[in-house]
Amino acid sequence: MLELTYDESKTNIHKVHMAIAKVEHDTDMHKATDEVYDNLPGCCKYERPKTKQKI
Repeated sequence: MLELTYDESKTNIHKVHMAIAKVEHDTDMHKATDEVYDNLPGCCKYERPKTKQKI
C-alpha cells in the first residue's frame, strides 16, 4: 500500500503510476513490463492478471 501526496503543478496521476510501474509494480493504470517484473525477488512477486496475447 502506498499513500502519496504530490504537487499537481509538477506532475500528474498518470506520471506517478508510470513511475511505480517502472520500479516493478503494477497499478490500476499502468502495468510493469514482464522484463521489469521478473526482476522482483521471489518474495515480492504477486499474482498478476493474465493479459491477452497479440496474434
